[in-house]
Amino acid sequence: MIRYLRASWWSQVLAWRGGILVRLWWPTVSYFFYTTVMYLGPLWSGDSSVLEDQMSSVRFLGGFVSFLLIFRLNQCHARYSQGKEQTAAFFNTLHGIFCSVSVYLRGAGDRALLGCEGSNDDDLDDLRRAALKALLIKVHVARLVLAIGASLKFHVRVAEHSLADGYLESSRVPLLLFDYYRVKGLLLKEEQLLIDEVCGLQLEDAEGEDGTSTKFFVCLNYKPNRSGNFMRGDGDGTMGMALPLILIILLRDYLAQPLCQTWGYPERVMNLMEQELTVVMRSFERMDRLVTIPLPMAYLQHCKVLFLLFILTYPLVIPTDEGFWANVISPCILFYALLGFEILADQMENPLGDDDLDFNLCEMSHELEVRTYQSFIMTETYRERLQKSAFEPLAVSSLARRVMA
Repeated sequence: MIRYLRASWWSQVLAWRGGILVRLWWPTVSYFFYTTVMYLGPLWSGDSSVLEDQMSSVRFLGGFVSFLLIFRLNQCHARYSQGKEQTAAFFNTLHGIFCSVSVYLRGAGDRALLGCEGSNDDDLDDLRRAALKALLIKVHVARLVLAIGASLKFHVRVAEHSLADGYLESSRVPLLLFDYYRVKGLLLKEEQLLIDEVCGLQLEDAEGEDGTSTKFFVCLNYKPNRSGNFMRGDGDGTMGMALPLILIILLRDYLAQPLCQTWGYPERVMNLMEQELTVVMRSFERMDRLVTIPLPMAYLQHCKVLFLLFILTYPLVIPTDEGFWANVISPCILFYALLGFEILADQMENPLGDDDLDFNLCEMSHELEVRTYQSFIMTETYRERLQKSAFEPLAVSSLARRVMA
């Protein structure tokens, strides 16, 4: 998504990068030449128009096409708004899961460690071991939360290409591999081997004029193995699955480990975690449907065919005696408006792609990293001081009463 200043009115009108002018100027110029030819031809031959339309059926068709395109634009805007809501719920709930774990984990208790001068070495070892276990759970939950957030963009790319033939363009491969290794960098070695088998990426050897080359192939669900799972050369097939769902299973396992432990949290806390995990999974499924279930092809075909029929026939029925404006300029303005509706609908139908209008999922993932880091620092470094400062007024009040007495 392109950032812009809302207060600057003319910068929005004249914007090139991120605006719609870059997609509209060349089709509008081409249509200008078309309407000019359709106007000058009858004018030079002495005819009033190319086609006679006394019942104004073409004008009626124009009103119907305008309604159809605006209705489709509203549908795509609803999908765009849904994507905005679901991405907010997805990343906000992931951050909420880490915050809940950081706050509810007991650990060893900082005050227990500070006030243990009279304790023996075994007690100190138990306290340190409890603090270390709680810290490790925080670290594991933090890295899996970040991995789930980063895997969303990877899954969107895979799901989008799996709808077509599955082959990746050479320009798309670096982006997909960047997302993939970004996720793998947050996982343990055993977890990396797991996602290599289920990520949906395959390598295929293809023979061309320049010899044998390797192509990337993406698929979800079961597909026969071409040359082996990604980074693995064995197996007869692959059972691709969405990476966020796999990582949520791993996260649920780490959330269950502190249950009923002296350093963990009570079982009732898991009820809160399950509710948040359900929100994450529901948001992911809805975003996945935005990518994998587009508008019906028959509906899109009907809209585009009627649009082309109207745009091509409208200049043919305008009488030449109405002048240059009515025959050339007015149809171009109408073409600009209707094609703008069509382009906006195409761009907003899938708000999780790579267009200028789409959401920047990488930026959202980075924002989740910053929030998680700050939450980790606050609960590990400043928690004890914040808790002490909260009860300082009681200590001052008690001291004041003793002085007054």
